[in-house]
Amino acid sequence: MQRTKVVLAANTSVLPDIGDIVVSARSLFQGQAEIVVGYPGHPNAEFELRTGDAGLYQAPAGDTYEVRAMSLAVNRAELLLTRLGPEPKLAAAFTSSDPLNSPFTEEELLKIDASVEAVKSDIAQGGEFTPHQLEAIHRRLDEIKEGARRMGRKDWIQYFAGSITSLCVSAAFAPEATQRLFSSIGSAFSWTFQAAPTLLLLT
Repeated sequence: MQRTKVVLAANTSVLPDIGDIVVSARSLFQGQAEIVVGYPGHPNAEFELRTGDAGLYQAPAGDTYEVRAMSLAVNRAELLLTRLGPEPKLAAAFTSSDPLNSPFTEEELLKIDASVEAVKSDIAQGGEFTPHQLEAIHRRLDEIKEGARRMGRKDWIQYFAGSITSLCVSAAFAPEATQRLFSSIGSAFSWTFQAAPTLLLLT
């Protein structure tokens, strides 16, 4: 886990020394700020933070970052940026010759898309997650959805389990929130991996 302090004026950006992300202050107020975190060539994540609030950003390279507002004034924002940890990588995802690792069909990919949207909708209903946590989960689910288009199904299930578990651990979700997410995923994706809840909980 790496940490660094970031100090910004309004309408300025900085490239921190613990990664390739860019952190910007779009607007600053006393005790409140609009902070933008991004990675070159990829969509930004926007956070409306008050002093003490934190947002989570998942970089395309796999690292999860926490951006915490330490001090906010009209002319200065002091942020604590923490790199929480990398996402597990599966080197075999592109090379496995296992007959059970066949690619998904186009029909199955459409069902995966629909299942991802079902999870997003479901977890937004219960109130277990903050808006920033929901943004981080949505980004991770989108990455998992895209992974289904380049991985075999066996590798993808392992990637799915490791990726979601990594996010829950690195972002320190409350136990009830973690269980809620696993339950939602197990329900939405039961058609593609019947052992999903067990696999996720044991990873």
